[in-house]
Amino acid sequence: MTDIAQHFIAQSRGFLSSDYLPKIERCLEVLSDEDVWWRANEGSNSIGNLLLHLEGRVVRNVGAVPMRILFLPVLAAALLPGVIHGQRPVTQPGSLAGAWETTTAAGTHGIFVRISTHASGSVDRQTITSQSIVVRVYHRVDGHETWGWYGDNGPAVSSIFDGERLRVAGLDATFHADTQRWSGTWLLDGETRDVVLERPRPDPDSTPNRLSGDWEGVPDSAWIASSRLHIVQSSDGTLTAWMDRTMFAEDQRHGELLRVVSADPSRVILELVSAFGRQYRFTGTLSSEGSRLSGSWNGLNAQSSFRRIQ
Repeated sequence: MTDIAQHFIAQSRGFLSSDYLPKIERCLEVLSDEDVWWRANEGSNSIGNLLLHLEGRVVRNVGAVPMRILFLPVLAAALLPGVIHGQRPVTQPGSLAGAWETTTAAGTHGIFVRISTHASGSVDRQTITSQSIVVRVYHRVDGHETWGWYGDNGPAVSSIFDGERLRVAGLDATFHADTQRWSGTWLLDGETRDVVLERPRPDPDSTPNRLSGDWEGVPDSAWIASSRLHIVQSSDGTLTAWMDRTMFAEDQRHGELLRVVSADPSRVILELVSAFGRQYRFTGTLSSEGSRLSGSWNGLNAQSSFRRIQ
């Protein structure tokens, strides 16, 4: 190693431990949990999400140096107290992430679960080291949707999830992995109701959109993240889409919400807003027999061809 390289590494370690880290600590000390996870809108980023991305980069790029020992516990203590204090991690995030809905005379009410997982070891044999779970609660009436994001990071925030039971925005429901549904109560229209939340599905009297289904990414090359695409149709005809991506064992993303920009029976445009505000678009075309969705992303590390698995 050259003298310049050694000097650069030494200086970088100094900045991380003596300059950047104390500044992060001082800022977090004056913020509440609500402040850490507050977002101005769906396209904006929270402080907590930025720190989780920073933590992921440290694990991946700086994990071999001693700075990891100093840096990661600070972020973990600030962002993931539930995991540190014994909250059960979600070991099958793909079965929980995404949209769940119930329908009343007033409209459609649902939650959307997004799970970010960091783990050690291989994807097949891993130990979860941290996990971030956020929930989007939405209500849709006559095509107009209101919504809000809620974090799950300590008793001061407005969402609590223990691995099975979720309490958020008037909803108190338990997830049943065997039946793939939530059951509980929800305060809706001023009345506490018994509810069952299931995956969105079209009205029995309507024609299902041909794009609806679960889609598995077809490998493009060795370095492209493993991806799975989900498109569901609600009883009011609304399409919801999300993606699950595994970059590495230490970077697994389930429930990346995709905005459906446009969709017709054979073509779809989906948009993903990254944690840093950058917009990525997927434009895909459905094959004539409906078994393959092929297209392209504008720069996103994700597979661009999908085969139908359900």
